[in-house]
Amino acid sequence: VVYDECRRNFVVMPDYEGYGVTVNRAHPYLYQELTARQVADAARAAYYAYHNDAGLKDIHLKFRKDWKTVVCGYSQGGSVAMVTQRFMEQNHIDDEFHLTGSICGDGPYDPMSTLMYYVKCDKEDKSMSMPVVLPLIVKGMLDTNPYMRAHKAADYFNPKFIETGILDWIGQKKKTTGDIENAFKDCYYNGKNGDKTYFRDILEPNGIAKMRNIMNKECLDYFTNIYDKYKDKYKTAEGIPLPEKRGVMEDLHMALASNDLTNGWEPKHHILLFHSNADTTVPYDNAERAKAKLGDWAVLHTANLKHDHVDSGKDFFAGDDNGKILVNDNLRITFAIKALVDLPYQGQTKGAIKEW
Repeated sequence: VVYDECRRNFVVMPDYEGYGVTVNRAHPYLYQELTARQVADAARAAYYAYHNDAGLKDIHLKFRKDWKTVVCGYSQGGSVAMVTQRFMEQNHIDDEFHLTGSICGDGPYDPMSTLMYYVKCDKEDKSMSMPVVLPLIVKGMLDTNPYMRAHKAADYFNPKFIETGILDWIGQKKKTTGDIENAFKDCYYNGKNGDKTYFRDILEPNGIAKMRNIMNKECLDYFTNIYDKYKDKYKTAEGIPLPEKRGVMEDLHMALASNDLTNGWEPKHHILLFHSNADTTVPYDNAERAKAKLGDWAVLHTANLKHDHVDSGKDFFAGDDNGKILVNDNLRITFAIKALVDLPYQGQTKGAIKEW
C-alpha cells in the first residue's frame, strides 16, 4: 500500500504462486522466502507499469515525494507481510520501496509454535477447528522445502485421513476451506464404498478432527515429546532448538523451523501485530513468540472480541459486526496504516510506536 500526494492509495495485491495464471503449479504454502521475493517482484512490476504503461495515463496520479509503502496481510498473508519486510530489509531494497513497516494479522510467523499449540490441544482432548491446516502445512513443505525432498505424505499422516481425499482437494485447489469442512462432514456421514461408518473413528459430525487422528503415531509422538520438553519455552524468545540429526520427523522439524520469521534478523521498521486471543486456527502463541523475539520493533494489539480465525479477519480489515470501522474503540487496519505512514521510512527508532 503506497500513499500518494492526494492521500489516495496505490495497492498491489499479487496472487500466490499456484493460483491465477500459475494455477498448474503447486502452491508453496508457508515457503516464506520464495513468497516474499515474488511479492517484492510484483510490487516493483506494478510500480513500473503504473508510471510507464501508456494505457494507464488517464488514471495516472503523481506520487508525492515522501510516499511510503506499508505491507499488510491477514492469516497466511500476515506472515507474508512480515517476511516481505524482512526480505526487503535484508536485500537492501527497503529504501527503494520507501518501506515504513508491516501490519500482520493472525499470521503463522513460527510454524513450530503453531504445531506446539495443536499438540497442547490434543493432549487436552480438544479437536482442531480447521483440520485442513495440518495437511496444508505439511503438503507445502513436501512440495517446496529442500529438507522434505526424500519424504512423502504417508510418512506423516494417518492413512485413513489421506483416504478422505484431502491431499487431492488441496492440490486441485477447487475447494475453499469451508468446502473442505463440508467434504469432511460428507465423509463422516457417508463413509466409503458403502461403509457409512468408515471415517467415524477419525472425523467428527461437524467436519473437525483431533490431531491424533490426522497425523500418524510416529509424527504425533515426535512432536508431543518436543512439546513435553519445551512447553514453557516455545512461545518465548528462546524457542525450540533444532534437531541434532536428520530423519523423517527431524526433517519436517527443520522445514518448519526454516520458515520461522522470528529468527535471524532485527527489523529496521516497525511491525504492527494484530491477533485474536480466541484464534484456534493460527493461535495467539504466534503473536507472543513474535513479540518476544522481535522486541520493541513489534507492537502487539490483542483483539478481545472472542472471534476465531475467519471472523477475526473481518475484524482486522473491516471493523465490527455491523461493518463499522472503529478507530478509537477497536483499532483497525486504517489506523495501523496511518500510524506507520506517520513515521519516516529511514532511521526509525525502535519503540517509536508503543501501542496501536
